Amino acid sequence: MARLTIDSGEITADQYLEEVPPENWRELMQVRRSFLRTHLPYDCRELLRFVEEAEEMYVPLGFESVEDMVRRGLELEPEQVAWAVEGLKRLKPNEPIPYLRAQELGKREIGIEGGKPGPGRGHKTVRNTRRLRGDGSVERTLARLDRDGHDELAAKVRSGEMSANAAAELLGWRKKLTSLELIQKLWAKLDKDERKAHLDWTLNQCATCGRKGTWAGGVPDGTWCDACCEDGARSGVD
Repeated sequence: MARLTIDSGEITADQYLEEVPPENWRELMQVRRSFLRTHLPYDCRELLRFVEEAEEMYVPLGFESVEDMVRRGLELEPEQVAWAVEGLKRLKPNEPIPYLRAQELGKREIGIEGGKPGPGRGHKTVRNTRRLRGDGSVERTLARLDRDGHDELAAKVRSGEMSANAAAELLGWRKKLTSLELIQKLWAKLDKDERKAHLDWTLNQCATCGRKGTWAGGVPDGTWCDACCEDGARSGVD
């Protein structure tokens, strides 16, 4: 595996995301980029997990989407990656599989013209990168719970008593998002109109007490709470 040595230790491309502190995720992305440059031509199996984990990484690293992280962070073409990921999901290979071969299988699955779909295939016509979204995080967490002997937690996840994400957070494998980090993550998924509506709403809340008021203008900095909470000098306070 490709490696990058940093002050906090050595990061390798095959490490699970929850094993790497968030402040080192950018280094992890860089190591994975180097790894993919070397390995993709003859074995692209790790690409599936890298894309799944990019779902958690792209916002903290400042990317607009998983596709943006694939394009600018891993320096790969998102559509080609989407085809390869689809092929890997279908084949679930135990042996090395070249990147181009995985793309070919993915095109058949999606139904891309020229992909030579097999029996029962070829009815899907969507050609976009929405398939980059990972769907194996629960399975990965369960596999690690089983491997590390956390049988009770694994049983709770399988029964639905606890989510896989909650189990990972409990064990310190995954950082629990703060309220602010959650808002920031969701913000990236809003469209233009939704972002404008949220900003309009925000400018009518007191930055200190959170109560609704009428903000005369500018950016709330918490200093006008005295007016809205103590003497009601600003109008529209509930």
